[in-house]
Amino acid sequence: EADHPTVVLCEVKDEVELKQWFEKIISVGIKCFPFYEEDLDNALTAIATVSVTKDKRKVFRKLKLMGGK
Repeated sequence: EADHPTVVLCEVKDEVELKQWFEKIISVGIKCFPFYEEDLDNALTAIATVSVTKDKRKVFRKLKLMGGK
């Protein structure tokens, strides 16, 4: 099976929750990249991960899809 990257956008309520998710994601061994916004006092505004295999995807189950209800 060829590697087929997928982009999934999720949302959280605020920077505090985003930081919690960042810590949770790296704690299960998923490489993660934070993005900070200089215009917002270097606030953490997004994170991205490497491609995640099926066995590690379960960590994301409680995240809400961006724009989802």
